[in-house]
Amino acid sequence: MAPGSLLDIDLPIARPPAAVWKALTNWKSAPKWFGGGVDQGAGPKGGMRDLAVVTLHAGGKAQDHSIQDYEVGRSFALVWAERGVMVMRRYALKRSPEGNTVVSLKVDVDTTGLGFLFRRGVARRVAESDREQLDRLRAHVEGA
Repeated sequence: MAPGSLLDIDLPIARPPAAVWKALTNWKSAPKWFGGGVDQGAGPKGGMRDLAVVTLHAGGKAQDHSIQDYEVGRSFALVWAERGVMVMRRYALKRSPEGNTVVSLKVDVDTTGLGFLFRRGVARRVAESDREQLDRLRAHVEGA
């Protein structure tokens, strides 16, 4: 993993990539799989695309995340940045030889300026929340 990387996870899901992509990009269902106390999600107005904004609510606080490196049906990055701390979650889907899906999640944390003071705490919370994210996504998709 690159410096600053927290997680690098691959997980098979017994559904075709189109079904997994649909669940992954339906932000209203984010509370079922995203973690981190997310209790409400709102997808980008105008649909998924580079630089679109996804708003996730946790504990009454809205957090805006930008979509980057968007490739329809394949991959995207979800980026949150505030007060010198940036968290980037990269999602990628591949079709397995059996026709199912392998989902990858790579999570990086970076800091600038005084953000380094918060890096350890943010990294610990993000790792705790995201470590099980793909397991929750799999349960959501396979249970549907």
